[in-house]
Amino acid sequence: MKVVLKDRQTIADGTILVELDLKGQEYNFTPGQYFFLTLPELLYEDAKGPMRHFTIVNSPSQKGILQFATRLTDSGYKKTLNEIALGTEVEISNVLGIFGIPKDNQKPIVMIAGGIGITPFVSMLRDMHEKKEERNIRLFYSNKLKKQTAFLDELQRMDLADSNMNLILTLTDDPNWAGETRIINGEFIRDYVPDYNDCLFMISGPPAMVEAVYNQLMGLGLSNLDIKTENFAGY
Repeated sequence: MKVVLKDRQTIADGTILVELDLKGQEYNFTPGQYFFLTLPELLYEDAKGPMRHFTIVNSPSQKGILQFATRLTDSGYKKTLNEIALGTEVEISNVLGIFGIPKDNQKPIVMIAGGIGITPFVSMLRDMHEKKEERNIRLFYSNKLKKQTAFLDELQRMDLADSNMNLILTLTDDPNWAGETRIINGEFIRDYVPDYNDCLFMISGPPAMVEAVYNQLMGLGLSNLDIKTENFAGY
């Protein structure tokens, strides 16, 4: 599907939000899904080519656009994405992925996000907020520094507005942060989720972080049926 690069803005240190104009075309998705984006040409050499995948960050109710957020790197693809002119025509694939909130499972949900792994959860939370769905949500969000923490203001507003949501932010390397600084491990989870055996866990972030948290949850005796994961590989 041919779409247009409509907008691009910095939303955290080293992170941009990109908006695509669907040009009136229908594109249905559920929160947590992703798509492949192919650029028409690369301004810089990239051995992996002109295509990458991104998780949709807007809610399905926002028709006519797709938004995604990504951390910038030195790859030729990311540098091109950050520099090509607005109005450029790009190509997207059909929607993909099954990382979403199961409708047949009403357990309390613990969302665990590392870095840009927050994006599927933002889409899910926006959708739930719009639909006024009452689900018990605890969101653990880990970054090194506050300035790198994308969507923080919005998530804090959601936390204040929704008695069913609890945001737990941990900044592991910020000397100016007076809050939680621990990595998310079994002890961390036990401290904030005493009823962890009764919860559904969803983990999204860099592969090493996802694997580490998954192993910690398994070490707590959880079943893999109550753990859903999504990896965000760097590129």
